[in-house]
Amino acid sequence: FAIGIGSATAIFTVINGVMLRPLPYPDGDRFVALYSAETTETGRYGSLSVPDLIDYEKATTSFDVFGWFRLANFNLTVSGDPQYVNGAAVTPSLVQNLGVNPILGQWFSSQDGAVISYALWRRLGADPNIVGTSLRLDDRQFTVTGVMPSAFRLPATVVVDEGSRPDVWIYLDPRAEDRGFNAYFAYARRKPGVSLAQAQTDAKRVAADIARRDP
Repeated sequence: FAIGIGSATAIFTVINGVMLRPLPYPDGDRFVALYSAETTETGRYGSLSVPDLIDYEKATTSFDVFGWFRLANFNLTVSGDPQYVNGAAVTPSLVQNLGVNPILGQWFSSQDGAVISYALWRRLGADPNIVGTSLRLDDRQFTVTGVMPSAFRLPATVVVDEGSRPDVWIYLDPRAEDRGFNAYFAYARRKPGVSLAQAQTDAKRVAADIARRDP
């Protein structure tokens, strides 16, 4: 997939896009990822902050889908002993536009909803009526709204290794996130006809503006 552009603490640069393989979503060849980078270490890339992502979403013109996520870990309690699970908090604007729907239920539309992986569903007993039931993640209560297909991946990149794949996804509300937290990753879908080079130029323009405002 294509690696896009992101902000560093003081200097902004483009990471050259390398087409590896399309992301496993409809129109996957149009999806790109946005990362932070520094001109002094262009071979390394990292995460972004909420304010930067809001700027990219509002000011870029190359994308018709834009959303982001952060990785998370939870102690899951349904019945019996708690179990440790990997997860991700993700904006509805992303998951509801990936074109991959749950095999049971649907993606969440509120902050108390959670979608689980096929693997976790099987570990919990493969109850066909699991949608609408409750589960606890750490100290918060959620309602299961969906179960994803077995092949679904989010993130679908080198952000996590195979052993750390998320098994649960919850609602990410940018308004409630720590604006000083710098641990977010973004996927965006290029509009039809917009090339990777055009999208990079667009993102670089926004990055330069962020740098001018906050050197």
